[in-house]
Amino acid sequence: MTNINRLINDSPRTVRAGFAAVMCALALSGCSALMPVGVPSNFGAHGPSIDSFPEHFAYRIDDHRYITTQGNDRCQGMLYYYDTQAGVRTAVGPTGQIDRGTFSGYYAAQSQYVAIPSIGYSEISGPLLYIYYSYDRGNTFKRFLAGSYAGNFDMIILDGKKLYVVRNSGDPTKGIYVAYLYDVSHEITTGDNQQAIRSESPSVTPSQVPIRTTSPSGKTKWACEATAHD
Repeated sequence: MTNINRLINDSPRTVRAGFAAVMCALALSGCSALMPVGVPSNFGAHGPSIDSFPEHFAYRIDDHRYITTQGNDRCQGMLYYYDTQAGVRTAVGPTGQIDRGTFSGYYAAQSQYVAIPSIGYSEISGPLLYIYYSYDRGNTFKRFLAGSYAGNFDMIILDGKKLYVVRNSGDPTKGIYVAYLYDVSHEITTGDNQQAIRSESPSVTPSQVPIRTTSPSGKTKWACEATAHD
C-alpha cells in the first residue's frame, strides 16, 4: 500500500492556496474566530491540531487523481486533492460539522476539471453543500454554496466543464426533481451569501442530466478509509 506521507513529501508542487487561514484557525488560539465553515469545533484552539490526525482516502477519480480528508475517523477535517501524475497536492478546504464529513450522495467526474463537494453547517439553515471547483487542473480552487445538503439524495456529476448539482426525490418512480448546471471552466460569480447568481446556475430538466456518467474509476460513492501505512 502507498504510504501517504511519502506521497506528500515527494510531491514536487505543493499548493497551499487558501490554507493559511485554516492553519491560523487550527494552530493559534487567538485566531479561533477565523475558523472556516466546516471545520469541527474539536479541532484547533479547542482541541488537538488537525495535523495530529491521519489522512483518510475519500475518493478515486482515475489512476492518478484522488481526494483525501485529514481529520478524525468520521472524515471531518481538511480536504486534499492529489494528482500524482502532475505532482499536485492541494489543500482544498474544510468539511465536516455533521455526523460524517464526506459527501454521501452519488458522485461522478469525467473531466479535466475538478469539483469537490464539502459539507458545512449553519445554525439557521442546517447542513449545507459547498462545491470547491478548479479550472487549472487542481492547482487552486474556488468555492460556492450549492444549497442545503440532503445526503444520499444529492448527486454531483461533472461532465467536461458542465457541473450538474442534482437533488433526487428518493422515489424511483419520480427520480430527479431539481437540477442546476454550472460552468466550471471559469470563475463562477457569487452573491453575498456565497451562492451562484441565477445566470450562473440555470435549472435544467431531468432529461438533460447525464445520469449514466461515471468516473474513470467506476466509483460513485465516497469513502472514509485509512491510507497511512508504514
